[in-house]
Amino acid sequence: MSPRVKESVWREFFVNQLIMFEDERLRFLDAYFPDFGNGRSQADQLLSDYIQVLKSHLASEEENWCGKVLVGSRVIISYLDDMSTETLTIVNPHHAVLPEDGSGECPVSFLSPMGRELLMKPCGELVHVQTPSGRLPVRIEEIGLSETVLAAGDGE
Repeated sequence: MSPRVKESVWREFFVNQLIMFEDERLRFLDAYFPDFGNGRSQADQLLSDYIQVLKSHLASEEENWCGKVLVGSRVIISYLDDMSTETLTIVNPHHAVLPEDGSGECPVSFLSPMGRELLMKPCGELVHVQTPSGRLPVRIEEIGLSETVLAAGDGE
């Protein structure tokens, strides 16, 4: 696939994602946060912020899909305590259980504690993520686009 075609495929992917989050926002919140309260309010704010980031990226003449972590990003993080690295794929919650496909990418829901911390952050950013071991400092080393997510249609 040529770079120009690939870029248009990703643009379409993010346009569909934007439409889904705008049109299905209440249904999405009802599915994952049925009780009105703090969790739902935080998720609603996260969606508002994310929608604005998508709109900004789509309006920009320079479509830098790897400038910030988006739903569909492949992210390499370094754990600063031991300098180990991990490759994560930021996905919609219903795709967080995608089977391992040999790519080495670990699917992480953007609604999970780790996903929320990484979403919309730029490369090089230092964040503290919640893990089963506790809060750990990590640096976002690289942001790319996940072909696995594109194939799964996670923008819809």
